Amino acid sequence: MKALFLHENTMCLALGSLLAEAWDFHVLELFTDTESAITWIEQEKPDLLISEWKSGDIDSKRSVDALIKTNPSGKIIFISTTREQRDIPAKLLPFIIGVVDKSKGWNELNEALRRWNAAQHVDKQIKAKINLEELSRLAPRELRLLCELGKGRVNKEIAQSLELSQNTVATYRKIIAQKLRISGSELVRVAVLARCLNLCD
Repeated sequence: MKALFLHENTMCLALGSLLAEAWDFHVLELFTDTESAITWIEQEKPDLLISEWKSGDIDSKRSVDALIKTNPSGKIIFISTTREQRDIPAKLLPFIIGVVDKSKGWNELNEALRRWNAAQHVDKQIKAKINLEELSRLAPRELRLLCELGKGRVNKEIAQSLELSQNTVATYRKIIAQKLRISGSELVRVAVLARCLNLCD
């Protein structure tokens, strides 16, 4: 399965890691400009387009139109807010497999992908690429911080949630990465997977 992202923001990057690692998608590219995205859509004919949806956003509409034209069986996941979801045109509904709320994205994305796979009669399970033994090395507070990171939150938000300073959060992130034997850049991917595999519950 080939996926293309339009809008390169923190959440899209995290969702891209989730699709690649947990659902075996080949993430083709991350785009911020519409013209490049449309060119890639026409060349690669992705199975899935993930894009932000904002009311009145002509760029999102053009990209979606390009996907439907080049791959009529292609599907869409929109990242949006609850308020903006009401403005998605009804004609796009047959192509949409999910609208992911920015505030609670991971669970909604997983559920959308499960429904899509079930509709296609694809027997695909989420793969656990996290070493569970290594996760068990984390102290309860470290695991909680990892799970907050897995919700797509930045250091400032994590600090507020856990009543810590931002410097302390940054220190915790380094410690967690060392314990899991991963780089700092891989930490968000692992955090997303941990949350999606219900290791945070």
